[in-house]
Amino acid sequence: MKRTSIFTVGQRPNTIHGYRIVLPSGSKLVRIEWRENRKRLTKSWEDSSDGRRLAKATANGVTRRLDSRDLVVPKRVQVGELFDQYTLSLTPDWRKATLKNARNNWRLFQETVSPTTFADLVAQRTLDEVRAALRARGIAPNQIRACVTRVLAVWSWARKRRILAENVLSDYENKLSKNGGPRDVPEYSPTEVAALMAQLSFRSSRAWRPWCVVQLASLLGPRQNALLNLEWRDVNLVSRTVRWRAELDKRGRERDQPLPREAVAAFRVAGVWRRRMRYDGRFVFPAVQARRGDQPWTYAAMSEQLKAAETRAGVPHVAFRGMHGFRRGAAKNVLVMTGGDLNKAGEWIGDTDLRTLKKSYLKSRPEELRQVANAMRMPAENTKSQQDWQPNGYQPTDLNASQSAMASE
Repeated sequence: MKRTSIFTVGQRPNTIHGYRIVLPSGSKLVRIEWRENRKRLTKSWEDSSDGRRLAKATANGVTRRLDSRDLVVPKRVQVGELFDQYTLSLTPDWRKATLKNARNNWRLFQETVSPTTFADLVAQRTLDEVRAALRARGIAPNQIRACVTRVLAVWSWARKRRILAENVLSDYENKLSKNGGPRDVPEYSPTEVAALMAQLSFRSSRAWRPWCVVQLASLLGPRQNALLNLEWRDVNLVSRTVRWRAELDKRGRERDQPLPREAVAAFRVAGVWRRRMRYDGRFVFPAVQARRGDQPWTYAAMSEQLKAAETRAGVPHVAFRGMHGFRRGAAKNVLVMTGGDLNKAGEWIGDTDLRTLKKSYLKSRPEELRQVANAMRMPAENTKSQQDWQPNGYQPTDLNASQSAMASE
């Protein structure tokens, strides 16, 4: 007898396996097998589309029956309480940045679903409503997907812990359509960076922070969280290096980065303002008003200053670009300086995922495509035949004139 595994449903110890069986006589069957009360039980159907459908439906019914028999739920759990238990069990293994991301994902979910809602009332339709509400608010598609992914992880964890009798979200499809996929956010081009810097001043008590941040972000390409939470113990102006701590890194890696001269100048400006403010805290960019003690300058404050500088400089505002636009620009600048060395570009900004660099970071610039267009030529024989075809006295400006006439009609 020959058998081939075709599906598995349920979770241990109530796992049910489905097989395709070929008997010695040549007959084909679909069979499910499971253990109950220490006995091996089976049930078979003819191997057909209907047989396979019935086999899987029966397996799901059996595993639900076994799970409900084994499950002991002392009380119904609310959504807020469920997340608290989830983070309590996993926090010892998480980095600070991971916990912060999890809470941000859950905050988006609870803006639609109240924390006092019983978890067993959350259905797949609930997630549809959450996604629709977040889209209506203009939340980025990748953030919506991260929110839903976190909810699915919490429900899966709760089912494994026997906190929930059933995970009704287990087969929810959390996909992004081609039209609603991650946004292709552009970089800040060197021209745009220069225009922004012209609108900021390191001599102003209000503008020195964004001036320093834009200069450092454009040169070094760090992530916004690492840059705004940078501490003076991480900066060494003697060796001209900065240390990006693992606790603030998205990938959990620590690295040292050498500083260009203009980056050193930005840190010296921050040092001058530290003395003027009589600030003795640890942050390079302290909050304007530290009402809750020693706190770093917030991303919301930086975003407000950046938008205002864009308006004054005539730089178009692109949704969701923000500080990440400088990171992408820095990677592209290194790629150009090194003659196309993708590894160096990734190493400079602390990202070793070459696939992400190619897909999301290293975009072609308009002037580069214009250079390609100017250099593009057809084979010589083809070019000669086109020249022979052109009427006597033809000038390229004739086409421009005709296009202008069409546009005015």
